[in-house]
Amino acid sequence: MIIKGKNEEERRARTNINRVKLTNMVELF
Repeated sequence: MIIKGKNEEERRARTNINRVKLTNMVELF
């Protein structure tokens, strides 16, 4: 259960980082 929670948090953090990268790319263009 604890490992699952950590994996979910890591996935959320990664998705958030990807979203920020996408927004930054859009802003550059």
